[in-house]
Amino acid sequence: MKKKHKIALGVTVSVVVALSITAGIFYFTQPTWFTRTIVNSQIESAPGYPEIDDGLHALLVGTGSPINDPSRAGPSVLVIAGEKHFVVDTGPGSTASLVTSGISPAEVDAVFLTHYHSDHIGDLGELMLQRWALGGSNESLPVYGPVNVTSIVDGFNDAYYLDSIYRNEHHGEENMPINGSGGVAMEFDIGNGTMASQVIYDQDNVEVTMFNVDHFPVYPAVGFKFEYKGRSLVISGDTVYSENLETQSTNVDLLIGEALNPELVAIMEESDDLGDENAGVVLHDIPDYHITPWEMATLAENANVEYLVYYHMIPPVPNSGVAKKVFLGNSSVIYSGDIDIGMDGFFISMPAHSEKIITTNLLERSAARPALVLIVNLVILGLMFGAGRLITKKRELKVKPIIMVYSILMGFLILTRIGSFVTTGFAASTLIYALVEATMLVWSVFYLNQNIKSRDKTNLKSKNKQSVVAA
Repeated sequence: MKKKHKIALGVTVSVVVALSITAGIFYFTQPTWFTRTIVNSQIESAPGYPEIDDGLHALLVGTGSPINDPSRAGPSVLVIAGEKHFVVDTGPGSTASLVTSGISPAEVDAVFLTHYHSDHIGDLGELMLQRWALGGSNESLPVYGPVNVTSIVDGFNDAYYLDSIYRNEHHGEENMPINGSGGVAMEFDIGNGTMASQVIYDQDNVEVTMFNVDHFPVYPAVGFKFEYKGRSLVISGDTVYSENLETQSTNVDLLIGEALNPELVAIMEESDDLGDENAGVVLHDIPDYHITPWEMATLAENANVEYLVYYHMIPPVPNSGVAKKVFLGNSSVIYSGDIDIGMDGFFISMPAHSEKIITTNLLERSAARPALVLIVNLVILGLMFGAGRLITKKRELKVKPIIMVYSILMGFLILTRIGSFVTTGFAASTLIYALVEATMLVWSVFYLNQNIKSRDKTNLKSKNKQSVVAA
């Protein structure tokens, strides 16, 4: 290693050590502030859904199935209609996914259940509890559903009864009024007709229609249609191809539909890695009461749906282009509209009285920021290294003004990050970025200056040689 590189490395290490010691001293002398700031950073770093116009919007809270997939919670969709927030189904892990996406359970106005399979109701108790605990509501959460929803809600209320008593006594009636705990069933019997439907909610320009689908032997099983200020969406629930689902989906802006790929399930069924014979039996049975991706695409095409998004996919679909194409089969050929496979955090925004459909992924957005910062910093380091090499080769290049401008800009960025961290307690990563960039600044300026000195020495030697030759 050359002497100048050793010096540069030594300076870099010294800066990192000095910053670490400073942070350590600050931690031990100001522990309360430090701890409070770190805690605040975790709260403030929650992504939250973006600014949205008045309209009808959907967040895919959970897109998984009973087959384990760490990247997907159980089936659940948040529908936002104006100021109202509705959750359709509460699959296992969906409450945590809702919070991770930046939505407080306290904002939920009502729940709608499509049917009573465990993967669609598993988190109902947790959602009811967190809505009560975080919002301090004095009214129980309304839970809409077909026949027998009362027994489901009563069962969760019974299971959480002692917990509600404990929390009420601990936090007080003012903060957690006992009347606001649990849920209250809103049961509707629309009969067993294959084309049966009924408007079960009509308030504040929001109309919700419940309609029968076919998930036999599961009965009842329904889907829901939401309409608000000229926009509409349908959530299929679990079903095979259903004429009623097609009718309700006619000309809607968005169809959020479930799907099972029987070919992929058959491969899983034949796998030696299942480890349980009963699992093979279950996999053999389930295709007969779920719709396939291409059948859902046919239904959407026949119904003239504007946009089709799959959720509740069986088997789990990795978030890659190839895997999605394999799962969809020829669905994109059958359906002429826009088609997507949803992931947890996928957000669809439909402003009122328009034809716009805007999509984003809240969870991907929050994960992308650190990666972007890393890439930018690596690019900066690359540019500094290239500039150093250029200085050595281009002897007449005047680079000190460039170093000055670079130093000012990086210094301003670092001070801005530290100021944001100190004043608002923003993400803890902000302080880490500032420390990294400060180290980069010191190293880059030192490295460039070393190259300038090396160039100047080379120029001096060259001039001396020319003088000797001339003499």
